[in-house]
Amino acid sequence: MLLDGKANDVIILSLKGVTDMTDYFIIASGTSDTHVRSLGERLQDDLKKSDKLRPNHVEGLQQGRWVLLDYVDFVVHLFHPTLRNYYQLERLWGDAEEVKITAAGGDAQVKNTSGAGSDLDNDRDAEAMLAEKPAKKPAAPRKRSKSGGSGK
Repeated sequence: MLLDGKANDVIILSLKGVTDMTDYFIIASGTSDTHVRSLGERLQDDLKKSDKLRPNHVEGLQQGRWVLLDYVDFVVHLFHPTLRNYYQLERLWGDAEEVKITAAGGDAQVKNTSGAGSDLDNDRDAEAMLAEKPAKKPAAPRKRSKSGGSGK
């Protein structure tokens, strides 16, 4: 979905084992405030239609500089390029494993870059964010613990 909207530099960070706040960060950039807003709105609409998913929390959609869509099991960060370079979430969460994204035959595929076993085959949330075809509806989101943190 993000790749279809011409998002730039899309990456997925697996936060499993790093924090209990969420399982994945999906980070992407738009080319302008309008593009970032459009990516956020389209993603919300597509996930609502295809998987009946609604974000638990949304920030920054009106401004379009940094849009945060919190779906509990995954959090989407959509940045204006200047802010992405400033905050450098990829560096901040350097302990997280980056999940390789490849496009094959027009369909986005998610591949683990560590070479270690991964449960991504069972957890289709990340692929649903990228692929045109919706994944099966995930299990009900788990509730966040008080110690899980709140933030960006």
